[in-house]
Amino acid sequence: MKDISIIVPIYNAEKYLNKCIDSLVNQTKKELEFILINDGSTDSSEDIIKSYKDKRIKYFKNKNQGIGKTRNFGIDKATGKYLMFLDSDDYLDINACEKLYNKALKEKSDLVVFDFYRVEETLKEVTINNFKSSSLKENPNLLLDINLGPCNKLIKRELIDKNNTRFNEELKYEDTPFVTEIIKNANKISKLNEYLHYYVIHSNSETTIRDERVFDIIKIVDIIRKNFKKNKELTEVVNKLTVRILTNYTIQQRVQKDSKIGNRFINEAFSYMEKNIPDYKDNKYYENRSILKRTIEKNKILTKIYCNYYHFKKEKTSKKNIDEIINNVTTSPSFQLSAMILSYFFIVLTVYSVLQILGITKVLPVIQTIAIAVPMIMYICKSNNSKKSKFIISIIYLLLMILLPFIYNHTYDLTEDGNSYHKSSIAFIKNGWNPLYEDVRDFQKTNNNVIPIEKETRLDLWMEHYPKATWISAAAIYSMTGNIESGKCITLLLSIVLVLVIYNILKEVTSKFFSILISILIALNPITLSQIFTYYLDSLMGILFAIELLLLFTINPMKKQNNLIWFMIAATASIFVNLKFTGLLYSGVIAAVFYFYWLFKYLKEKDFWNKFLIITRNFIIVFGIAVFLVGANSYVKNTIDHINPLYPLIGKDKVDIITTMQPAIFSKISRPQKFIWSLFSQTQNILQDSGKEPKLKLPTQLYKSEISELLSPDVRIAGFGPFFALIFIFSTIVFIICLIKLVKNEKESIKYVFLSIATIIISMILVGEYWWARYVPQMYLYVIGTILLATITVKYFKNKIISYVGILLIIGAIGLNTLVFFATNYLHIRYFIEVERDIKTLQKMDNPQVKLVKPELYGFYYNLNDKKIRYTRAIELSEVNKKVMYHNRLEVSANEKIR
Repeated sequence: MKDISIIVPIYNAEKYLNKCIDSLVNQTKKELEFILINDGSTDSSEDIIKSYKDKRIKYFKNKNQGIGKTRNFGIDKATGKYLMFLDSDDYLDINACEKLYNKALKEKSDLVVFDFYRVEETLKEVTINNFKSSSLKENPNLLLDINLGPCNKLIKRELIDKNNTRFNEELKYEDTPFVTEIIKNANKISKLNEYLHYYVIHSNSETTIRDERVFDIIKIVDIIRKNFKKNKELTEVVNKLTVRILTNYTIQQRVQKDSKIGNRFINEAFSYMEKNIPDYKDNKYYENRSILKRTIEKNKILTKIYCNYYHFKKEKTSKKNIDEIINNVTTSPSFQLSAMILSYFFIVLTVYSVLQILGITKVLPVIQTIAIAVPMIMYICKSNNSKKSKFIISIIYLLLMILLPFIYNHTYDLTEDGNSYHKSSIAFIKNGWNPLYEDVRDFQKTNNNVIPIEKETRLDLWMEHYPKATWISAAAIYSMTGNIESGKCITLLLSIVLVLVIYNILKEVTSKFFSILISILIALNPITLSQIFTYYLDSLMGILFAIELLLLFTINPMKKQNNLIWFMIAATASIFVNLKFTGLLYSGVIAAVFYFYWLFKYLKEKDFWNKFLIITRNFIIVFGIAVFLVGANSYVKNTIDHINPLYPLIGKDKVDIITTMQPAIFSKISRPQKFIWSLFSQTQNILQDSGKEPKLKLPTQLYKSEISELLSPDVRIAGFGPFFALIFIFSTIVFIICLIKLVKNEKESIKYVFLSIATIIISMILVGEYWWARYVPQMYLYVIGTILLATITVKYFKNKIISYVGILLIIGAIGLNTLVFFATNYLHIRYFIEVERDIKTLQKMDNPQVKLVKPELYGFYYNLNDKKIRYTRAIELSEVNKKVMYHNRLEVSANEKIR
């Protein structure tokens, strides 16, 4: 009989096996035997074992059975007085067996525990809590102080045989109940304070693998609890051990390969603790944790947030080329939904434009039907998604395209711009106006369904010459719903497209949780929140800016591309370019930045000219459709009529719409000064002749007046909200710190930061008045991009808490800012209810006389027409008999009888 038997399960360990066996055969103690068990290895492990001629080696070869069965097999074959376990990729100090055996004899121990090294890039000491020789009865905390792995322990053979202690053969983490059983039954346990075992950590280490088998740990914990069920005096210790094990494994889900598995495990682990230890949150295990760790570990939701936030998929992404990523993105059902929505707009705009050129009008109901039906039919016929996915996506698509506009019928654009040239243009187009060939005043003479535009308003200047993408799309929707307010759903529809696009792209490079978080944050652009119920176009500018930027990031000109991406870029540009004149500028800047970046990057490639021609051709097609087809009624018409595609905003006959709209002091200072002043001032709407100046304030301050100011969708000073200066400060600090980390550690990713910042800065400089928030909604992307940058670079910080705090500060400030906009939108909803009440009152009146408070706000007349209200337009109303209704927009004769 040997003094010590060392059991070594071996499975495909050729890289490490020599070092392991060398550490055994060179032990200073000689009365040993080595039970080497080949568990079905397919590499050269067997040849390595057979190369050793030491007679103490007992070699066995089995079919692959798993580590539990293999260790039990080793126990049955071992003859030593004491047993040790060693993994095939680990090794021992050459004095280990001699020191441990002497310790066991001296103290008559059943179990000797010793310290070990973790071997990664460097040696890390792992020290087991020191204790004097004792037993579990004398010291219940031994169950907590001793680690639950078998490889740093010398175990008396008699202790194993007497209690028939074996490893679990069915479950992962089989060593945990084995070790707890040994600790429970040992009469004397000793501690040797020396580092004698080298525990090697590498990519194939069993403990670094996170998959479905993680659920076994809950079953293992249950086995341990049942084993100690009769030991009532150990209940507190067993509960503490349970909480420690399950808490550790819930937090470890941050490295889970599949976040769905991780989230499900966290749910089950917390459910187990809630069921078996109802007061687990008061468990003493948490007392030694930091406040931050304790707060996260006790809370299921916070644990999920932490793990999902931490869980990046960089390893997964790094193994994919651009074609694989694009394929995953474009075949995702939710991404295809975004493509369907963009297809709808593209069909509406292109078909209308072709028919407009042909002089065919009054076909919007047909165009609307085709535009809704074709994307869905194409998706059902062409998509490789499952039948279930096709059905769900088709239903969601129909709800968005049909139900959502009818929901918007109950919201009201109460703004002056919305009710002047926006609604007027929509109504004119819906009723057959062909803006390519007809002037507004000529058309209104022949059509009784529109409200004539009076000469003094000059609305026809904007109606005839401004780009018309939203007016055409809204008119198509109007033709379906019969309500002019329904077209405002365009903003929400394109917001959904943005959320789906960024989510599907980000989930390929990071966790689903973080993809969802960024998608939600990007949708909370203050300009979007302030204009969600209006026909203002600035929010759409920010949305389309982000969509075009994101789609171009997925293009790799040197690889075969999915045509769907280029089609979506064409659809995006067709809307973007024809929103406003600045849409052409912004869309062109984004395209130009990427175009010249690609040319510079691939200049020395062999097939450069071929790729140059492909890229150039694609951009010519995209912007050719956007400018010359969809933009025929603005860019082309303006060029023909005025030799100026951007008439009337530039050129000798230009109309100045900025000077009178800004504070008087702004005409005397530079644009950067305007920007800083606007950023750090109270939110205010100040005009040139108001006699007021912007009021500086601390970034953390909020004035009640700022909320009422934000009821306007085009606030001039601090239009991004009262806390945006705070957001900007936090973002700039975090951006600089994280950019330095990125430059040092991940130079390949710098291009994404450069391209994003370049498009934002260049577009802001070229538009000029970037102090006015509504004209630069893309600046909000700087904030979201900073959060994304911080999350990517967090792994490069030694103290990750600093990075997390920076991210949370930005998100917290965004949350505060967003609450203010939610408050204003709540007030808007209350206004909508009041307007609906006024409409019901007007519907009951017998031919009331009505007059607009401001004569050019013709949109309110269309609201009355759509609600089938019979009324008479009055030139004047008696001061005695009139009342103001419709959110102070209409004067109504008060003596009208109510039916």
